[in-house]
Amino acid sequence: MGKEAKLQDESISKVFGTGRDRTAFNGTGFMATNLVGAMSALTRRLDLHYLTLLPWAQVISKRGLLRRHRAWCPKCYQEWHDNHTSVYEPLLWSINTAQVCPYHHQPLQEQCPHCHQQQLTISGDSRTGHCNKCGKWLGNNRQKTVVTSLIKSEAERNRQLNIVNNLGELVAVTPTLNSPPNLQKVSNTISTYILQVLKSSIPAFSRQSGMNKATIGLWCKGKVIPQIDNLLVLTHYLEISLLDLLTTDLLLTDSKNSSLSPKLNVVKQPRKSYNHLYLERKQVLNVVLTAVEDIKLGRERTLSITHTETIANADLIVMDNSPFAEAQMSRRKLLDMEGMPRFWIASPEDIVLQKLLWGRASRSEKQWRDVLGILKLQGDNLDYGYLTQWAERLGLVDILSQALTEAGIL
Repeated sequence: MGKEAKLQDESISKVFGTGRDRTAFNGTGFMATNLVGAMSALTRRLDLHYLTLLPWAQVISKRGLLRRHRAWCPKCYQEWHDNHTSVYEPLLWSINTAQVCPYHHQPLQEQCPHCHQQQLTISGDSRTGHCNKCGKWLGNNRQKTVVTSLIKSEAERNRQLNIVNNLGELVAVTPTLNSPPNLQKVSNTISTYILQVLKSSIPAFSRQSGMNKATIGLWCKGKVIPQIDNLLVLTHYLEISLLDLLTTDLLLTDSKNSSLSPKLNVVKQPRKSYNHLYLERKQVLNVVLTAVEDIKLGRERTLSITHTETIANADLIVMDNSPFAEAQMSRRKLLDMEGMPRFWIASPEDIVLQKLLWGRASRSEKQWRDVLGILKLQGDNLDYGYLTQWAERLGLVDILSQALTEAGIL
């Protein structure tokens, strides 16, 4: 903390050009862009922008996105240290709305327990896992932790966990994006959900959610990029994940009214001619084929189709050419339900394996709950030999064993 450290600190300030405010180097603005550009030129790596939130710059506002001081989970630090794994600072910790650790369910800390000082996000004498003021270790694996006033109830705790799981899933899939999410598609998704899925209007949704009517209108028109806290409020009321809101190409099918319209209390429409119906179906088919092509080329993640009368929803995911995908297709089952056309579904074993894969990438608690539910429901009906075989080939042995234990099977 002498003269050399002070000079290093001043050098960092000159590089970032922001004095002692270095919060934006993880974000979506010029500071992150310039830093990634410089580091890419030095290292010749083209994937460094995935270490920031730059891929989301078109759909998440930089306002209120990043916290102004460093935050961390003491238990994560300590576990990484004890297990002799890399100690690092996840991008998730820098997001302002991430207030709890998704693994240990405790509030992130912002003050050193030794000197009680807040931390700069980066400084000339920074050491990962250590205070950049007094230099002491910030890890702590004690079970008893100080719970801040942020989490006062079980409901608030669950809300915070839902937020951080949404954010974690978003960060986890960022490297799989072949193109940045598009603001116009996000705007279309927001307006479609409000007007068709919720059967609401912008003024009514404004009253329900407590968000400004004019602001919602600007989002629906693609005129304003939403802030992260508002996006999370939207996901709560629309009942979709943040990742789906920002990446899913939404197609709504409605046999009575296929066009978006704020006039929801519509009088009975005249019977459409055959030619008109044929044209509508052709347009829907073209949208589906275009969206499927986008998925195959990596421009989109999934295609979500929702029938607005029943709110029945299905995600279309194009199969790849991997051996596991071929095995899934060969083991699919034809389902015959009374009053419905027959359709194919994946086997429960393949659903378990696929959800473990998705969960490993996104750290999603929803995927984990789904896996446990399938294991408990299917029980002895599952082919455990098949599960074990593919778990070994997919690197899922440990996580499958944990799931089987939690489900009460092992």
